[in-house]
Amino acid sequence: MRSKGIAGGEPAIAWSELIKFKRTFTEPVLAMKEKNLAKNGIDAYQGRAKFRGSRSVEVGGEVLEGEKMAALCREFDVSRKTDYKIFHRYKDCGLEGLTDRSRRPYWQLALPR
Repeated sequence: MRSKGIAGGEPAIAWSELIKFKRTFTEPVLAMKEKNLAKNGIDAYQGRAKFRGSRSVEVGGEVLEGEKMAALCREFDVSRKTDYKIFHRYKDCGLEGLTDRSRRPYWQLALPR
């Protein structure tokens, strides 16, 4: 692990090397997600965002206007409940929240024998 940011002997972390190593497997994920979004007709924006109004945000010098949730629901033929669920997943987890999730239960009921 010496070239990955962790030195031998007395425990020490070389943060710059460790971050460089981390980025070798995290950066391709972002590129893959952006490629999938583009394939599905979704534009991805990167940069610092600044709110400019109740339904507008500026990212990288470009002002983006939002739509009301009801209009989006009609456009994509989804219920408001589903739309808000997706919105809150994105708000809480970013792009990672938009990936498919297992419907498998998180726990199993253990019955006595």
